[in-house]
Amino acid sequence: MEGKRMNIDCLVVGPFMENCFLVSKESGETIIIDPGDDEERIISLIKKKNLNPLAILATHAHIDHVGAVNRLKKDYGIPFYLNAADLKLLSSLNEQASMVGFSFGEIPRVDNFLKEDSALEIGGFQIEVICTPGHTQGGTCYKFGNFIFTGDTLFHGSIGRTDLPGGNYNQIMSSIMNKLVPLSGNTMVHCGHGENTTIQNEKKSNPFILDPERYRGLL
Repeated sequence: MEGKRMNIDCLVVGPFMENCFLVSKESGETIIIDPGDDEERIISLIKKKNLNPLAILATHAHIDHVGAVNRLKKDYGIPFYLNAADLKLLSSLNEQASMVGFSFGEIPRVDNFLKEDSALEIGGFQIEVICTPGHTQGGTCYKFGNFIFTGDTLFHGSIGRTDLPGGNYNQIMSSIMNKLVPLSGNTMVHCGHGENTTIQNEKKSNPFILDPERYRGLL
């Protein structure tokens, strides 16, 4: 997908069908968002498009969003960004893996902790960091101009689960209603799983946004 002065490639990776994004400029400078698995496919695309990775941003620390971080950090020598509130969750990656019958190994080292809403400048990228706890305590969205990457906070027609450790329904709905819904309606939403959407579409049709109380306790 072509954005203003940006190209956004999505790779659906791993058994959980997670969306890994490569956000790149014409210069080749690239931000990797949520590399959850299939590192060889990610590396292959980077090579094919002659990209220059600058950093890895994770929307949260579930295994399906950070599974390829170690390999990419090693191969490209790039920093890993994560919200500090998800450090405990990150440290539990081996436990997360065992719950679904996998093994993990070395826990990725975070190079830059995010703690609050802020602005990041990485290479030629201007990135708005929006803290959206609820799916996990360190849930974070990243906004690049008119594009936002919401991880497992907001989906097309749904929201992230809140029945896992660190999840909280009141928090996720507060994050969505107070930080995402007020964004411009034409903001393109790139979700952690499934298809893209827009803020306007979700305001009109997402049942959790239209009637939060009705769905309390279902996710």
